[in-house]
Amino acid sequence: MTRWVVWAGLGLAMLGFRAWGQSGAPTLSLQPLTVEALYAATNQSHPLLQAARLEAQAGTIDINAVERQRWPTLSAVVESNTGNTTSLPQRSLRVQQIVWDGGLVSSRVTEAENQLIISKLRVGLQQKQLFLQITNAWQALLAAHARVQVAKKAMDRLDGFKEKMQRRVDAEASSRIDLVLVNSRQLQTQVELDAAQRNLKVALLKLEQLSGEVNLRQRLPTLAPFPDLPTVSPFINQLQQTDWGDLATRSPAVQIARSEVVSAYNRLRTKEAERWPQLYVRMDKPVGNNYPNANNSTLVFAGLSYTPGAGFANAVEAQALSTRIAKSEQGVDVAMKDSQETMQNDREEFLNAYAQISALEKSVAGSDMVLASFERQFQANRKTWLDLLNQVRELAQYEYALVDAQANLVGSRLRLEINMDQNPLASSSNQTSQVTAPTTVTPALTDLPQPNAEIVVSIVKEETQANSAPKEVALVVARDEVKQIVEKDEELNADEKEALKSAIQNWAHSWTQKDLKNYFLAYAPNFEPPGGLSRTQWLVERKQRIMSKKKIHVSVSDFQIGINGNKAEINLLQIYESEKLKESSRKSLELTQQSGRWLITRETVN
Repeated sequence: MTRWVVWAGLGLAMLGFRAWGQSGAPTLSLQPLTVEALYAATNQSHPLLQAARLEAQAGTIDINAVERQRWPTLSAVVESNTGNTTSLPQRSLRVQQIVWDGGLVSSRVTEAENQLIISKLRVGLQQKQLFLQITNAWQALLAAHARVQVAKKAMDRLDGFKEKMQRRVDAEASSRIDLVLVNSRQLQTQVELDAAQRNLKVALLKLEQLSGEVNLRQRLPTLAPFPDLPTVSPFINQLQQTDWGDLATRSPAVQIARSEVVSAYNRLRTKEAERWPQLYVRMDKPVGNNYPNANNSTLVFAGLSYTPGAGFANAVEAQALSTRIAKSEQGVDVAMKDSQETMQNDREEFLNAYAQISALEKSVAGSDMVLASFERQFQANRKTWLDLLNQVRELAQYEYALVDAQANLVGSRLRLEINMDQNPLASSSNQTSQVTAPTTVTPALTDLPQPNAEIVVSIVKEETQANSAPKEVALVVARDEVKQIVEKDEELNADEKEALKSAIQNWAHSWTQKDLKNYFLAYAPNFEPPGGLSRTQWLVERKQRIMSKKKIHVSVSDFQIGINGNKAEINLLQIYESEKLKESSRKSLELTQQSGRWLITRETVN
């Protein structure tokens, strides 16, 4: 009886344990994958940041070490007996105190304090640079992840159409070549899917290397959707109220450049102090039995020490340091311009993406509507199978463009927030920093064929006739929607043309002013020099030709501009004039948009 009770109790316990394991057991939830979490992990563990902090700690110790140079110097003197009665050895304790050094130690202390400031600024600069790298990888992650979703959705559409076509082929209602067409589109989409997955893998690897986090792929399902445009609008108002000059002044790079100027002045003061003699007081206390009848009483001296350096090198070195101060001051201007240019590029990228998203969302909706219409008209034999597949492709391209624009919006905003000294480690109240792939989404607006209002209206009319049901309301809605899309696209295209003209006019102006820096910045890193020259050879040749002229004037006009996505081609009239030559010619320029700027990739004279 007792044994039966024990076995019954064990059985009930096992049943209860199984039920608890199925319903009541705690489950481990994945930590949401957010850019703030990656910032925090990088801030805590990245070796470059830790090294910068240790350097700042060492700077504090350096100040203490330099300040101790004001203390007396204690030394022990022990000399051997040479056997010469006129040169007697010394055995004594010596204390020497510098009384006046022309400000040498004070200037060294000031320089050590300034180096501490620079070290702390370098911590902030290193943190900002790492956060920007995280942001760029995060933007690549968002775009790749969203592209994967778009490609999978396109594959699902094609799979559904393939099944329908297979039934038509089996029923001998369609030719087998139609299956070949859909197979070709599936292969094309599979290539895009593979590319997106590779980009996603690279972005995840980059984020793991920077942050020290592992298994980020498992946390991809926790990504939040892209932000809606209304939630981003307040940030645009913030951009309009921002003082970009003041912001650039407060950037770590500019503050470091200014501190380097202070360091240059400190080094100059140190070198100038070395030109002066030092006044000191010394006390010697003989110890032991130095020699017979020796006087072991304490001796006190006041002395003057002067070391001007070999060939009075200290004075010459001070002159060299005076020259280097001017170089350091130029570094401040360079840092200011670089900081302003970087923020301006991110600002333009953000505003361009914001403007594109609204138009692209309408393009996706319109293209999806057209696809549904084509499918119905194909069944009514009013559209071909190729028309249907082409529309599937067009819809996917619009979705690709939309996710790219949304990723650009997120990335550029994050970079702006970092450069605007907003704390990236704080939890953001908006959804911008937690974005990922949307449910529907598409390549740059200008990469795609623009919808034609008359075509879409005719599609609606044909569908109405095929179904023998008047749809006047649908016709008006479609016409208005497409008209808005076309007008928006035309506005964006006009803005891009103005940006292209401005870029070329700035290039011609830099050439005229012989401003080599901005002239060469107008060319893309992948610019193809003419004549088979390497980029280095081309740079040397262009510099020699431009600087050898006393006067240059270059004007450009009669622009003929063609834009295809982030690429453009311009044919223009160029008038070149120097002291010995004046000529006019037609020139063709190929450009690509990189980081919000139009840069020249090829230059040919017609």
